[in-house]
Amino acid sequence: MIKSAFLVTFDYSSLVALELLSRQQERLDSGSKPVTRIEKVLMVNGGLFADAHSHPWNTTPLLNTPMGKMGTWVAQRSRFAFNQMVKVLWSKEYNVTSSELGELYDAISRRNGTAFMSNAAGFVGEHKTNADRWDLRRAFLASRECVSFHIVGSEGDPFEPNQIVKARERLGEYGLDIRVLPGGHLTTSEHPELLAQIIQELEPK
Repeated sequence: MIKSAFLVTFDYSSLVALELLSRQQERLDSGSKPVTRIEKVLMVNGGLFADAHSHPWNTTPLLNTPMGKMGTWVAQRSRFAFNQMVKVLWSKEYNVTSSELGELYDAISRRNGTAFMSNAAGFVGEHKTNADRWDLRRAFLASRECVSFHIVGSEGDPFEPNQIVKARERLGEYGLDIRVLPGGHLTTSEHPELLAQIIQELEPK
């Protein structure tokens, strides 16, 4: 049985982590001990505050429209269309290879995943609906006695650059661990070794 967990999240899954942290804190506040306790979280290029999303109009906002839905339907069936849609995930300085694009297409397009991206783009609205519950400041202040928080952003991330700015403004005085890596939104692909170093530092075992 897993008794403790170290969550490493990327992009949308940061909201999942904030929900899990909320549930854990609710159990602790009620005097109930979680079976599996989250003791550490590392959130990479994800949504931390509902008022800090700043996606360019031609990315997530466009996907969440009828035109975006049509575009993802086409991208599900066309590797070329898919490649044009996702190249913005990497920084302009990074020469993404056809092999990397192919791996991403194969992973996302399974079970009609590319077409689903239009529906998934509604996560910004979901975050705003649950703004108080899925708020890093609230989660940090409520759980910092028993959970270690760590945040990573990217220098060239066009999707969530304001999240790191707000994290510094709202939690910098509390000593929140905030780091910025080079690369675009997919710094996980551009500099996996740097992210691996952080994980090994936080969890030497």
